[in-house]
Formats: sequence, structure tokens, C-alpha cells
Amino acid sequence: MLEYKFSTSQHSQNLFKNNIVPRLAYVQDINEYHQNLSIKHSHSQFLEIIHIIKGCVIYEINQKHYRLTPGDTLVINPQQIHRISESSKTLSAIVLGINNLQIQGLAPNYLIPLTVSPIISINSPFKDLQPYFLLCRNLAMIHNKDYLINNPQTTLLTSLITIIHNLCKNANKSEKNENTVSERIKYYLDAHYLEDINLDIIAKNLHLNKFYLSHCFKNYMGISPMQYINKRRISEAQMLLISTKLTITEISFRCGFNNSNYFQTTFKKAIGITPGQYRKNW
Repeated sequence: MLEYKFSTSQHSQNLFKNNIVPRLAYVQDINEYHQNLSIKHSHSQFLEIIHIIKGCVIYEINQKHYRLTPGDTLVINPQQIHRISESSKTLSAIVLGINNLQIQGLAPNYLIPLTVSPIISINSPFKDLQPYFLLCRNLAMIHNKDYLINNPQTTLLTSLITIIHNLCKNANKSEKNENTVSERIKYYLDAHYLEDINLDIIAKNLHLNKFYLSHCFKNYMGISPMQYINKRRISEAQMLLISTKLTITEISFRCGFNNSNYFQTTFKKAIGITPGQYRKNW
């Protein structure tokens, strides 16, 4: 196990409490599935940062599952119960164990708040963290624990921690922004779902790119905007079928469907029976 002491770098002074800088406690290579890593465990004094080089793996952290693919990075704070639940035979990853970490506003050795997603995807703005991990590992292999102050690893580790902390923080802000956009989309759909609207019209009226609109809404609701509209329309049709004497064709047009046959097909697919059968059952 290797332990390093690091000097303070300019860009990290505002991040680390009292300018205390972290120590690299250990570096671990995972080149295949290790049985002991499938056992639930936690680290009381260490933060672990895992970077996937090859293959894929599913980590379980506090009963939540996270799938990682090449280029992804995972942060595991202290006291978090975790294990590898599944992995490919080609798995290759680097694990950095870090202690003496004091970040402003966080518990000792915590890199991110528990409310933030612990995954940094390869699709993040800072696309490639791998060189940092490879350098940390290679320097740890070359030098012993007496390799201390004023060395390349000083800036390397503090830079890596700063980048990861900021990426997670910005990802959380981005998620909050997407949720705000999604709430705005939902409000619009709830007000206009009975009208003759499509994705292009929605995007135009909300001044949003239609692909971004679909992405945000599906992440927020679990279904696409048009699926949500159909769901609302079918609910409205159910109410009209049991509370009015309107014909099925009239109901289909009132609920935003321009074609009665399409309405009946969509209704049966959603409810399991035709509108006529639904009305009779009531």
C-alpha cells in the first residue's frame, strides 16, 4: 500500500478545506472478475475512485445499481456499502484509494455529496480522464512511499480530484436544469393535449430543440412527449365514455384524435379492450 503527501496547487486552494491536500493510499488494478469484490463491503477511512478501461461492470452501491462502460468513472464515498454485482471477462479498471481528503462543505474523505450521481460518463464535457488514472498508477509502481513532496503526482491527484468534483457538481446542475425544462414541457402538454399538436409544434411553441425536448421529458417522465399526450387523451376518453352519451367518433375528435379507427386502436392497445366494450362494462 502506497501513501503520498501532496503540496497545494493554486487551482485547488478554494476546494480543499484549510488547504489540506489528499494522499493516495493505494492503487489497484482490476484485470478480471475478483470473487472478493462481489462481497458487500465499505471503507471507513477511504474514498475510492474507479475508472473503467475495458469491458463493463455493474456496481451495487447502497442497493442501487450502476452500469459502467469503458471511459466511465465511479466515485464511492466512505461508509457506502458496495460490491461488483456483474462484470465482463474482459474487465480492466484502475482503483484509486484516497484519504486525507477535506473538501469544503463535505464530510472527511467525501468527494461528492450523496445527492449527486456518482458516475462520470465518457459523454461528460471532460471526455477523457484515463491519462490521469494511468499516470497515477504508473507513478505508484515506479516510486515508493518516500517519493513525497514536489513531485508530478502532487498536481496530478489534486487536478484529478478537482476535475471530478466539478464534473459531478455541474452534472447535478444540468440535471436540475433539465427537470425545470421538463416541468415546463409537462405544463404545456397538460394544457394542450386535446389539441392537434405534434413534436414540431410543441418544440416551436416552447422555443426548444425537439430532440432536446424529447430527451429531457423522457428522462423526467419515463415516456416520450407523444406517449404522454396519448396517455392523457385516453384518460379523457375513458371519462367521456362513462359520463356522456357522445358517440365514439365524437369522443375521438374531442380527445385530439383525427381518426376514429386510430383512436380505437390506440385505446385497445392501452386499455386492453375497445372503447365500445369499455362503455358496456360500465
